[in-house]
Amino acid sequence: MRKLGKGLDAILSEEKTVEESKEKPVEVEKQEEKKSYLEAIPEEALIKAFDEASKNPRVVIWSPRASFILRVLRKTTPEFSISEEAAKILEEGIKEKYPDLWKAIEKIEEATKVEEELKKRHPETWKLLEKIKEVKT
Repeated sequence: MRKLGKGLDAILSEEKTVEESKEKPVEVEKQEEKKSYLEAIPEEALIKAFDEASKNPRVVIWSPRASFILRVLRKTTPEFSISEEAAKILEEGIKEKYPDLWKAIEKIEEATKVEEELKKRHPETWKLLEKIKEVKT
């Protein structure tokens, strides 16, 4: 019996007959039915995390292997930046693993740009909006 492509199952499992090896079809949730973990995160938490990340964007990791590779590249590649490369790799991985949060941060960044533009172009209107917020809270 062929066991390639079965990973640990090929090593640990007993051989099955043809009838036993037929797997039952698995029902897959449709994307629109699947609840996003983002829905469980309060908007306030997202905004607070954005503010904290804006003030202190530094991320520290402990990875001797990554450190080794990045240091070799820095010593062998002209104008190589460990920070830029590490940020690029980390962001790509986070975007792939947490696409909903990635989209949320993009929306928050866009809203922040609009807010900053409003402050610059219409400072009096912005001050009035801030006073209204204070009264509501």
